[in-house]
Amino acid sequence: CQFLYRPHKIAERVGMEGKAKNLRITLAPADTVAQAQKFFAKVDKEDFLSLEESSAWTVRPNLHFSFAQVHLIWAETTWETRKYFDYFSDGYRSLYGQKCRDKLLALADQWVDEGLIDDQARDEIKAEFNNTERRTLNVVPGFLVSREWDLDTVIKWEKSGELETQIGKALKTLLKTWGEEL
Repeated sequence: CQFLYRPHKIAERVGMEGKAKNLRITLAPADTVAQAQKFFAKVDKEDFLSLEESSAWTVRPNLHFSFAQVHLIWAETTWETRKYFDYFSDGYRSLYGQKCRDKLLALADQWVDEGLIDDQARDEIKAEFNNTERRTLNVVPGFLVSREWDLDTVIKWEKSGELETQIGKALKTLLKTWGEEL
C-alpha cells in the first residue's frame, strides 16, 4: 500500500492500493490520541456519519490501544459506527487517552459487557500490562474510512486526464467533514 503523507493532520496518511480490479483509498482519522481530540472537536457529526449514504465512502470504528504512539492492540466491535462515535465524542477525554492499568482494566471489563470490545481484546490488554512494565496504555477511538473505484473507471479517468480531479473531489468531500483541505 502506498501512502500520501499529510503531516500534522487529523488523518496523516492517505493509503492507495490497487487490488484485483479496484483502486482503494483509505484514511484513518483520529489514529492517535491527539488526532482524536482534534477530530472530535472539529468534525461535523452528521456529515461524517452520512458519508456512506451520500458519497460511497465506508466508515467503520478503528478502536485500538497504543503506547508511545505504537499501536499494540486493535479491538473488533459489534457497535454501529454512530453508537461508537457518540460514545467517544460524548466522553471527550474521559473515555479515551492515557489510562492507568486499574482504570483501563475496569473499562475493558465494562466494554466487554457492553459489546464494545470482545474477550480477546480484553485479554490482550491484560497481557500488555502483565507481560511488560507498562503502567498506562492509550485508548484511541479512531475510524477507518475507505472508498473503492473499479479499475476500468480509474483507467478511463487517467486517459481523459480526470483521475486527480475525481479522486481529489472525493477526498475533499471526506476531509471537509472534519474541517480540513487536501
